[in-house]
Amino acid sequence: CTALEVEYGLERDNHTPQRTAGRSKGADMETSAGIESLIGWIHRHCLEEILAAGSWEELHRTLGEHGLEIRERGNGLVITDREGTAVKASSIRRDCSKKSLEARLGTFRPSPEAREKEPAKRRYVRKPVFSRVDTTELFAAYQNERAANLDSRSLDWKDAKANKDQRINQAKRTARLKRNTLRLAGGGASKRILYGRISQTLQEEIARIKQEYLTERQGIYEKYKRYTWHDWLKTKAHEGNAIALEVLRAREVRTALKGNSVGSEGPVIQPGTFPGLRVDSVTKKGTVIYHVAATTIRDDGKLLQVEKGASQEGVTVALRMAMHRYGETITVNGSSAFKDLVAMAAATARLQIRFDDPTLEQRRVDLSAVKVFCDVCAEQYIQERNEKRERISDILEHRAFCSSD
Repeated sequence: CTALEVEYGLERDNHTPQRTAGRSKGADMETSAGIESLIGWIHRHCLEEILAAGSWEELHRTLGEHGLEIRERGNGLVITDREGTAVKASSIRRDCSKKSLEARLGTFRPSPEAREKEPAKRRYVRKPVFSRVDTTELFAAYQNERAANLDSRSLDWKDAKANKDQRINQAKRTARLKRNTLRLAGGGASKRILYGRISQTLQEEIARIKQEYLTERQGIYEKYKRYTWHDWLKTKAHEGNAIALEVLRAREVRTALKGNSVGSEGPVIQPGTFPGLRVDSVTKKGTVIYHVAATTIRDDGKLLQVEKGASQEGVTVALRMAMHRYGETITVNGSSAFKDLVAMAAATARLQIRFDDPTLEQRRVDLSAVKVFCDVCAEQYIQERNEKRERISDILEHRAFCSSD
């Protein structure tokens, strides 16, 4: 890449990785599962002290104060916590590799056993990545539910195995009874054939029972499937838990929705999901997805994104959602065709709404005036036709058109 940039006079990019492979994996874990990694915890709490250590004794003391220990493994070094979680020292930072540390501190010297038993001032605990929302109670509920699911899964597996063993024993007893009955009969070639048939039937029955057991076991596994922290939050947010949804939306990795959208420059009045609308799904970033009137609406808490190909009825629902969340003053972003559809939807539904874009607001006012005039004319025409219907029998009953027609 660098050679091509020089050859063709392209903008120069930095092609040197800013993170080690281990650091990247730790960041991926935090992004995907939402649980703080040991590498990330070290970077946040004690990396500067590790790099500032002037001797092996000082380094061991610093690590011990944080509940950590550095030891040799293979040709390198690993850092472990008191629970046994370990990471390669070089994966934290290249300055922490065995070669770099020995070049700075001399030949590696292990930590004294007495220091390993010293109490730590702080230590790594698997918990959600820090955010602006307090997750203490929610994470405790997640751990309790996870432990309860593991216990229930073990019990169901145990019952399924007992049922399988009972069915197999019953099949064997049935086959044994058939053999005993056959033994009392006379001899001959037909008797040997019947013995073979009994044995074959038994083997087929046992195979069928075992296959049904495996299917039942897999069903139990799916029923009590272990969710990551973020997946559990998604499930709870889909069920309507407002705090779980807020935790998902507090993540630093979230990016704003783009494209056709409605929102507001003002503050959010009504956060959370919208009453009366069924949530189709929730993403790990806290984006709630609705499918209304053949229209997909994505809600990230700040904007309502309307997918392309939306119907006028779907846009009307999006505007009502925006009014519920932001009030009467609405901001619209997107293509000119989308904005025109928004103005038409607002005018047709006679929404008590105002757009902060003067051009779009004037378009809504003009369409509302036309709509009112057309409605008056239509009502007058309907009334005239229905009055004539009383005198002329072949005139059908008239009424106003509605969206369900």
